Amino acid sequence: MLLDVLVIASPCLLVAFGALVSEYAGVMAIFLEGCINMGAFFCFAFSALTGSVALGIAGSCAVCMAYVFGAWLFVQKAKADIYLVGAGLNILSAGIIPVFSKLWFGTSGVVAAGIVEPSAFFVRGGSTLMCIAFASCFVFAMLKTPWGLAMRICGTQKDVVKAAGVKPELLQCESWLAASAFAALAGSVLAIRLQSFVPNISSGKGWIALAVVFLGRKNIFGVVLATLLFAAAEYASNRLQGLNIIKPAMLLAMPYIVALLLFAVVPSKKR
Repeated sequence: MLLDVLVIASPCLLVAFGALVSEYAGVMAIFLEGCINMGAFFCFAFSALTGSVALGIAGSCAVCMAYVFGAWLFVQKAKADIYLVGAGLNILSAGIIPVFSKLWFGTSGVVAAGIVEPSAFFVRGGSTLMCIAFASCFVFAMLKTPWGLAMRICGTQKDVVKAAGVKPELLQCESWLAASAFAALAGSVLAIRLQSFVPNISSGKGWIALAVVFLGRKNIFGVVLATLLFAAAEYASNRLQGLNIIKPAMLLAMPYIVALLLFAVVPSKKR
């Protein structure tokens, strides 16, 4: 059971850390949902076209980072609202994916042919270890490096960051790039585990990641615990589906119900 929860939680933890770093920088990554879906699709597509899962993962991260970087440049040049642009990225991604899917695979729906099959170990255990390794590197960078310290105070103490000779805008851009890469990597893992691409494969994980940041009180270890809690709720809903005790629609909504209950129960301020 604990291993199953960890397998479910590992890609979600990457997305949550992406949401956390952007929140630290003061530029919330609203676009995570779209980047998860794009990451999953382009990982599947590049894996099928190149014959390499590794190239598929790298390509999907590169595409999502370029996608978000272009949006960041637009925000800076046009002085656009960063939250509206982030929401727009989600909507735009929902239009980009069917176009390329139709072009490369002849369908805009489920694509389940042509992907290179990785080893059975990588599909479950290997992909989980990969996510944990990236998450561990993120924790080390945030807690033990000058870059991490500057990032953690960027959103609330820009003057201090400027005094240290670092541009807050650069850190904010880097936070978006990190968030997009983590979301793409999480989407890649989801596609590899399914051995196919399914529209809306993210299933709300990008939005849950944003909720996890606040439930974890913007603390790295709090975010880890909150992610594990959501993963446990998803695991429980998957197990209960075979028992026919609760309606399937209610089971699918269980992680979101948990989020609402936690927001209602957990106090908004520390005593």
